[in-house]
Amino acid sequence: MANVSEIVGKKAVVFARVSSREQEMGQSIDAQLQNLRSYCKRQSFSVIKEYSITESSTRGDRKKFTEMLSFVKQQKMKVIIVADCIDRIQRSFRESIELSDLVHANKIEIHFVRENLIISSESNTSDNMRWDFGVLAAKSYVSNLSDNVKRSMKYNWEHGRWQGIAPLGYKNVRSENGKADVVLDEERAPLIKQLFEEYATGLHTIASLADWCKEHKLTSRGDKQRTIKPLSKAVIYTVLKTTFYYGMMTVKDKMYKHNHPVIIDKDLFDKVQILLSNQHPNKEDENLPIVPVKVSKRRYKDVLFPFSGIFKCGCCGHLMTPETHKKPSGKVYVNYKCGHMVKTCTQKTLNQNEIMKQLYDDVVDKLYLSPDEIEKIKSEIRPYLKSKNIEIATKNDVQHNLSVAKERKSRLVKMLLDGLVDKSTYTATLAEIETNILENEHLLAKYQENNVDIAESITNILKFTGNLREIIESSKVQDRREIFGILLSNSVITGRKCLFFLQKPFCKIFENSAKNKWLGQLDSNQH
Repeated sequence: MANVSEIVGKKAVVFARVSSREQEMGQSIDAQLQNLRSYCKRQSFSVIKEYSITESSTRGDRKKFTEMLSFVKQQKMKVIIVADCIDRIQRSFRESIELSDLVHANKIEIHFVRENLIISSESNTSDNMRWDFGVLAAKSYVSNLSDNVKRSMKYNWEHGRWQGIAPLGYKNVRSENGKADVVLDEERAPLIKQLFEEYATGLHTIASLADWCKEHKLTSRGDKQRTIKPLSKAVIYTVLKTTFYYGMMTVKDKMYKHNHPVIIDKDLFDKVQILLSNQHPNKEDENLPIVPVKVSKRRYKDVLFPFSGIFKCGCCGHLMTPETHKKPSGKVYVNYKCGHMVKTCTQKTLNQNEIMKQLYDDVVDKLYLSPDEIEKIKSEIRPYLKSKNIEIATKNDVQHNLSVAKERKSRLVKMLLDGLVDKSTYTATLAEIETNILENEHLLAKYQENNVDIAESITNILKFTGNLREIIESSKVQDRREIFGILLSNSVITGRKCLFFLQKPFCKIFENSAKNKWLGQLDSNQH
């Protein structure tokens, strides 16, 4: 160690650091400062500046550390940096190059009080190696700490416990024993459920949902760093894509079943995903520009339109939205137009009456069935299903699948205990089995709610399609929108022509020309 008498009267900078606010609250900073000031006094150093900071030595830009070095470089004479120990200044070698350059240029000396180590331009190989080994030990400590944190987080995910900031609609809390937990946000959770339900009606775009959120006061959470804000379209889209709300957490592209309360069921989530994929066709296509769907500045909050959210532009793929016009005579008519979010789009407006006429001609009238024809099909459905040996999943099937999955899980645990599978294989297989169990439990719950008769369901569908024109004409506007949402999917307007794409099972009925092929197929099975 260098002779202390050689450095009497020199200027010093005190550097005290902790890596967390908890340490700061525990007065670790004060303890460091007291120790460093005493050291400087004993060595007769003149302290020209103190840095007392809370920042990580391994993450981020280390603004205060950089500020300290800049201050030192501006001094005309050599400055002594006094720190409690090596890991207070650095826990990796990335700072060593700049510090070494300043040391060799005789701009600084570094005094590590606890290690009784001074690094200067005259330090020998032994002192420099002690410095390097000290940094290596600090780096090893950080690496081990990181590994432990990763193992702990993975363990918690596998056991259904969320790590980090809870999704909107939930709150991070501490239980009575001090452990972190996630609970429902009683104010926002019901609104999150309503948000999914609203979008599932098919009457909304992301932009109109943003208006809905403002109206119902669904906002972001506020804290010391962030203010409460209305939900942006990007946040709403993220919320609608979050699997956590129905019981599965997505972590690094892996799915884990969590133990926290759920806000929605998977059926509602799946329905929303289908509508999202329809409304945002460019999300999965890298060759097309990704442009957010926008609604005309003219808002129609209190007005319903039968084809809202039904048609996409055949030119650019974005939604065709309704707008009203009033003639001097007072007559009001409705057009559907593309917002031309892509400059090359040339799609023109199309009148609502023309769309309705094409729907009747191209779809509704072709689905018509007379009462006699419906009765004929109804009388032949059950024999037809029986003759084709069509197997319909029953409650017993689901219970059997659930039992098999639980047995597989039990065997897998035994194989792990017996050393027949490694941990990684166990984890991957367990996630697959638990997903299977969750799906079958969901199906079983549905069977308990509804005892579905497939033949009766087909009959009801045929009655609906066979009398579709009468049903539409006798319905109110909001009911028409629901009917068209059930009937149509991914329909397109190209020029003056509507291209209607039907949802299942209506597309199958349409393909079979409803009356001729259905009756023909059923009759042929009686011979």
